[in-house]
Amino acid sequence: MATNPSIKSLAFQVLRESALRKRRSKDCPNAISAVGQQSAGVEALKSPACTLSPDLVERMEQSAKQFAQPHARLFPLLGKKVWTTRGSGILLQVFATRCQVQLEGQQSSIYASPEQIEPLH
Repeated sequence: MATNPSIKSLAFQVLRESALRKRRSKDCPNAISAVGQQSAGVEALKSPACTLSPDLVERMEQSAKQFAQPHARLFPLLGKKVWTTRGSGILLQVFATRCQVQLEGQQSSIYASPEQIEPLH
């Protein structure tokens, strides 16, 4: 009997999310519960659950409106600690299609899409 490929992909997704959750709990000690977020399932695992200062959220929204570009929300985070799908690090560059982040404990930097980057603290 052949195994359904969607079941395999679902199992791998659950394992990845579990690993991300463990890594995120180390990166974000001041985590808040997923209650009140968009959904308690996969959506809650896509971004860190850290509490952000209202000032930072306001500056991010203002930057996105000022430049009329969705990636502009990351401009206030340049040089600050951010979360990516590969771990936390310092945001070095922001472009419309990619951002450069130097991960903690690594000398080289990675590139990620702006949608994959969220602020930490």
